[in-house]
Amino acid sequence: MGSPSTRLASRRSCARLRRWLRSRASRTIRAGLDNTRNVQVATAAAFGTLVARDKHDLVQRVNAGRIWQRMHLWATTQGLAVQPLNQVVERAEREVSGGFVPEFARALTALAPDPDREPLMPFRIGYPTAEALASPRRPAEEVIEAG
Repeated sequence: MGSPSTRLASRRSCARLRRWLRSRASRTIRAGLDNTRNVQVATAAAFGTLVARDKHDLVQRVNAGRIWQRMHLWATTQGLAVQPLNQVVERAEREVSGGFVPEFARALTALAPDPDREPLMPFRIGYPTAEALASPRRPAEEVIEAG
């Protein structure tokens, strides 16, 4: 348990660590938001949002994921690039779980085209200005079983 002075020093160390982590997280979050605003959003030709009646319903979330996959594949065949912009969704969920003022949640709600729908996944779409790197793939024989 330690002496009172050890416990006090430990509390001070923990407080310093918490302050450092908060400032570090704040800088990281700010950098991510700046990148989203100044790079991703600034260069997008258009935006979209996948929505659902109930964003917490697992079946609706899976179906939205299936739609995204089909949409992404189709866009690729058309020479388009799409990219999820899930930062807003993540921030809105953090506000709810942390009991914070729902600034991002309000902004996210405004993206829904219909008040009976809830945004699941905002994204950007447009013609790419650079060639995307190929995704790493394993050889087919490593993932396909005969028989």
